Amino acid sequence: MTAANQAAKHKPITDSAVKKLLAMVGTIGSTAPGSEERKSYDFARMKSATVRFGLPQIFITLNPADNISPVALLYSGEKIDVKTFHPRLYSAADRLKTMLDNPLAVVEYFHNTVNTIIGTLLMGGMFGELIHYQGPMEYLGRGPPHTHLLVAKFLRNTLTF
Repeated sequence: MTAANQAAKHKPITDSAVKKLLAMVGTIGSTAPGSEERKSYDFARMKSATVRFGLPQIFITLNPADNISPVALLYSGEKIDVKTFHPRLYSAADRLKTMLDNPLAVVEYFHNTVNTIIGTLLMGGMFGELIHYQGPMEYLGRGPPHTHLLVAKFLRNTLTF
C-alpha cells in the first residue's frame, strides 16, 4: 500500500522488493508488442535516431486496407482472380468476416505490403539514398495492424524536374 500511495503521488518508490518487481515487469514488457514498456523503448530509440541522424524528413502512417483488398482476400484462401476482382463481388460484411476469421492472413498481407512500400519507395531511391527509418507496428480496435514511420534524411536527392 505504501508503494501504491507513493506511485499515486508521483514520488519515488522506497520498497526495494516492489522496485525489483517493477523492473522485472518492465524488462518483460519491453519485448511485448503494444505494451507501454515497448512503446517507451521505441520512443527512446526514435529520440536517439533523431539526435544521431537529425530531424526526420517524412512522417508516414501505413494502414493497408485489408478488408477491401483482393490480395488480402487471396492471402486468406479465397479463390479469386485479382485482375478481374471488383469489391461488389464480396459484401463489406463478407470481406470483414473473412479477415476476422483469418488473422494470420491480415498480418501476412500487412507485412508484405509495408515491406514492399519500404523496399520500393524508400530504399529504392525515390527520394535519394535512405540512411534511416523507424516505426512501431500498432493495432487498431478491431485488430488490423498499422505503422507510423519516421524517415530520416536522404543523402542525395535523385529526383530531377
